Amino acid sequence: MQDSVCHFVPPAAAYARVETLRFVYETEIFRLRQPLRQTGYCLILVEGGTATLRRGRVMHPVERGSVVLIFPGQEYSFLDHSELTYTYIVFGGDGAEALLEPLALSPVSPPFEGLAPLCAYALERCRETVPQTAALISESVLLYVLARLCELRLPLSSARSNRNLYGAVLDCVRRRFRDPDLSLSELGRIYSYSEKYLSALFKKNSGVGFSAYLTELRVELARELLAAGETSMSSVAHECGFRDPLYFSRVFRRATGLSPSEYRKRAEHDPVLAFTRRYTPAAPCLSSRQEEETI
Repeated sequence: MQDSVCHFVPPAAAYARVETLRFVYETEIFRLRQPLRQTGYCLILVEGGTATLRRGRVMHPVERGSVVLIFPGQEYSFLDHSELTYTYIVFGGDGAEALLEPLALSPVSPPFEGLAPLCAYALERCRETVPQTAALISESVLLYVLARLCELRLPLSSARSNRNLYGAVLDCVRRRFRDPDLSLSELGRIYSYSEKYLSALFKKNSGVGFSAYLTELRVELARELLAAGETSMSSVAHECGFRDPLYFSRVFRRATGLSPSEYRKRAEHDPVLAFTRRYTPAAPCLSSRQEEETI
């Protein structure tokens, strides 16, 4: 006789239902014009082959079992791909951010690895989907995959509350990246660690240096503001954490290959960029005093 199992499920947070926009199994990456970009969040599950995923200046190898989240409007490319096949779900809606919050991912977070059964599950569901059930099945697959990813993050979330310094630093950077005073020196003052120690900690855990990570977040926000029609380069620079508009322009060109004004003009004729801000409201920026009060 088997024992019964009963789970009392706590009430979910009050947020709107997520909207799945596309559920696709891609087998012909060589036919796509890269870099790629989606209007909403894009959850990619690699079913076979290998490639190098490029997002801005950050690169990660992917293979069968890799799962990665692409942010709305973020450009990405698959380089050196070999027999690459993957399933992806594009989604958005008012509930998307609340749904992703437990994962604490950023636009440059490395892929999850070793999840081949999960990728195979998504492919199987995609193949059996018909138009009449596409919305329900794609949403159920999305929620199931995100739930499994959250399970993988639980040890990190638990450690962050008491002893995971990196988790606390990462949260601080994500909340305050628009603050021009944010630096390793400022983080060292807040957490009472040396700049050298925090720099090594950040590089070891994120795979990129602190400055590169901070710049990537700021450039991604600048893309959103420019795509939304912001015309003042000075306003965009200051909103993204740059005190000097000329320096901002150089950084933006180095990251995107276009000047801010050129990018804005291109966005005026690009329907994908026009939808970017719908799914990516700008994150609030905390002052040093507010940040210390949350620690």
